[in-house]
Amino acid sequence: MSEVLKDEIAREIAAHKILVYGKGTKTMPRCGFTLETIEFFNRFGYPFEVIDVLENVPKREVLAQMTEWPTLPKVFINGTFYGDTDILGPMAESGELDTKLADAFTRRLFRRRRCAIAWATGISSSLTAATRSQTSRSGGVSTTPRISPAHSSPRSKRISRAARPVRTAATPFPTPKRSQPFCAASV
Repeated sequence: MSEVLKDEIAREIAAHKILVYGKGTKTMPRCGFTLETIEFFNRFGYPFEVIDVLENVPKREVLAQMTEWPTLPKVFINGTFYGDTDILGPMAESGELDTKLADAFTRRLFRRRRCAIAWATGISSSLTAATRSQTSRSGGVSTTPRISPAHSSPRSKRISRAARPVRTAATPFPTPKRSQPFCAASV
C-alpha cells in the first residue's frame, strides 16, 4: 500500500511546479497554516496546487516518512521538498525563493519555446535516406516545397510543415532573437 501511495505522491509532485500538501484546498483551507501558505504563494503570482491530505491518514504518514517532516503543510517546489512557510519566509526575504521560482518556471518555458521553434523550423530527427541525400547536395537545407494542390486560396499555398527547411548536423540550430515575442500558443 505504501508503494502505491509513494508512486501517487511522486506523480503529483512531478505534475506541479509548486505543490502544497495541506489541510483543505486552495479555495477552502481548513487550517491556519495552510491558509498562510496559500496567501504566501499568492503573492508570487506563480500557479500552484494544494492537495488536501487531512482525511487521508495513510498518505499523510507516507509523506511524513518521505520528507522526515511531521507537520502540515508540506511544500514542494520543482520536485524538491522545502518544508513550510517557516523555511520559505526567510528564503523569500533573502531573494533566494524568487530565484528558485523563476528557475522552476523559466526552464519549462525555455523547453516549450525550443519545442515550438523546432516545430516551426521543421527540425526532424528522423530524415529519410532520400531527404538526407538531398540535404547533403543542397548544403544542409532541404528546400523542396510541398504545397497541397487541393486548396487554391492564397492562405492555403503556404509551405506545409513537411516542406520547411530541415535542419541537419551541417546547419546549426537557430537561436531565437531576443526581439521576437514569446508565442503564447507554446505555453
